[in-house]
Amino acid sequence: MPTPGATLKGPVEISGKASSASITLMVSPDGASVSFVGVTLNDLKTESFSAGSMTKQVTGAIPISKGSFTGQVSGVGAITGTFTSATEANGTAKLTLEIPYAGSVDLGEFKWTASAQ
Repeated sequence: MPTPGATLKGPVEISGKASSASITLMVSPDGASVSFVGVTLNDLKTESFSAGSMTKQVTGAIPISKGSFTGQVSGVGAITGTFTSATEANGTAKLTLEIPYAGSVDLGEFKWTASAQ
């Protein structure tokens, strides 16, 4: 199970759509859910949109059950993950970004890893 209140950060193995990406997760104070998800994309390029750097952040509650979680993150997409220790997690993110004036952009599914900061 994750450390209650922990903040985990790490890379997203993105290719083709951006030069690099990272993910930030925050565990709720009681350790029962992921209370924050942030994804930062650098040098994002799609058919209808490009940005030097773009961050999408969402607060909410994605329940953690037996060390794993799955949820839809508004404006970001679907995220799944497993805590491999109290301070490390990994999983996949199916990024479907809501971009102002460009609409919904499906970037694909990518692996991510994160560790406590």
